[in-house]
Amino acid sequence: MAFFVTKDMVFDALKHGGVLELGSDTVMTPLARETADKLGVTVKTAGNRGRRPLVAANWKMNHGASATLLFLETFIPLSSGTAGIDMVVCPSHPFLILAGQMLKNTSIDLGSQDAAWEETGAYTGEVSVPMLVDCGCSYAIIGHSERRKYHPGEDERIPAKMELVLKAGITPILCVGEALADREHGRTYRILKRQLDIALASISEEKADPIVLAYEPIWAIGTGQVATVTQVADVHGFLRKTITLRYSRETASKCRILYGGSVNSKNAGSLAALEDVDGFLVGGASLAADSFMDILYQIMSAKAPSVDVLEDKQHQ
Repeated sequence: MAFFVTKDMVFDALKHGGVLELGSDTVMTPLARETADKLGVTVKTAGNRGRRPLVAANWKMNHGASATLLFLETFIPLSSGTAGIDMVVCPSHPFLILAGQMLKNTSIDLGSQDAAWEETGAYTGEVSVPMLVDCGCSYAIIGHSERRKYHPGEDERIPAKMELVLKAGITPILCVGEALADREHGRTYRILKRQLDIALASISEEKADPIVLAYEPIWAIGTGQVATVTQVADVHGFLRKTITLRYSRETASKCRILYGGSVNSKNAGSLAALEDVDGFLVGGASLAADSFMDILYQIMSAKAPSVDVLEDKQHQ
């Protein structure tokens, strides 16, 4: 039976250090979430049920060869002090091989910003999944809102992309998110469910385990506007419930759900403390090694705080 945290309990936590610790069977009411957000009460959970945090850098159409080299030359030694977290760097397609060569024998994975829906053929400008495998990609972003916006018909191609990357052993980071008008008119959950229904239509439960979801509200991407802790908690909870209903509770409990949308070192800590936030898909703040590392430290501290992590940061 779940234990519900109320608004009054949040006020009580404020009087006793400003930290509210939740058990694995504890659920916050929406009003309690909103109150904690307004009062600045830190919400810590009992854990994320064994899900390993993941942080992915999506460089979009930024960083040429020299900038890619400079970033990785700086970031690789900095990241050596991290523990218990998966890191992915997604450069532009022309520099995948360059980045892949530099990331060999490191704990950092290579990711692609997209994948084609066909394995070969007359598709000028597309990059196929077998090509991504040859480049050394372990991850691929699928269905990013910018792909959906600038490439008509993208929604219909996503199921084929999902099938191909999973078949190739590449982990898809499936992006979902609503526009501002959808949120203002109460259509957020309807839009997200539709996006999941389309993308996962042909994916059986046996194939679904590796899938990573990324909630990126379109109105927060690159705008500096970030969804509130309450909004993120509610949406991530909805996404996990949707996966439960589609597949099973076991599959949903293993599914990693990332948040994206103007994530930076100032807001990453409060968002990472939420049980259903398993990491971040980072845009602008991932272009500099130092700012990306700051986000990594925030999620490490929120998910598995330790003196060792703090000492590592101080000595670098």
